Amino acid sequence: MRVVPVPDCCWGRAGAVTSIESKSQLGSYEMALCDLIIRQARATGKSYNLPDTDGLGLVVSPAGGKSWHFRYYWLGKQKRMSLVTYR
Repeated sequence: MRVVPVPDCCWGRAGAVTSIESKSQLGSYEMALCDLIIRQARATGKSYNLPDTDGLGLVVSPAGGKSWHFRYYWLGKQKRMSLVTYR
């Protein structure tokens, strides 16, 4: 079983949870991205998304750039709006 440490900055209060052993341990709780996780995100050769809450997510490009995107539905179709770059 793999144990993943969770920094205190990612939780609403310090010391609430110190590690996650599985996704099922979280239940329906959604963890917002914290500055530490965002700074540690590195380029992997292709673009990937780090989801946040309520449709917001951070996209890491192959070159290492990071930008916030918002996913929403308009007339039944999913859309994505680019907001700002993360520096």
